[in-house]
Amino acid sequence: MLGRDNTATGFGWVRYKGNMHQEDILILANGEVVRRDSDEVLRKYGTMKAISVNEMEMLLSGNPEVIVIGTGQGDSLRMPPEALDLLNKSNSRLVQGMSPKAVRYFDSLSCPKAALIHVK
Repeated sequence: MLGRDNTATGFGWVRYKGNMHQEDILILANGEVVRRDSDEVLRKYGTMKAISVNEMEMLLSGNPEVIVIGTGQGDSLRMPPEALDLLNKSNSRLVQGMSPKAVRYFDSLSCPKAALIHVK
């Protein structure tokens, strides 16, 4: 079942508002979809399975009430301490889980929200 934003995901893809993406995406509080900067994340962490401080700053822009993190199909995405510290200084609430559950939860929200969906 699809929610209000028609969001769905499977291994290697995510659909948001009818648009198919075959890479990780950030959905900002204003509804803008941004492709993750894989070069930045790989350079800093050596993997795409971490959330950068820059990405957390982007997610926090617009002061969403909730930030949803889809940790992938195999629950592999992690939040380094510096990104978590930034989140903890905000008024946003974090909800994270495997991407299929995370996108369903994201779709169910009617409050200001942002998300990072990891597709693998």
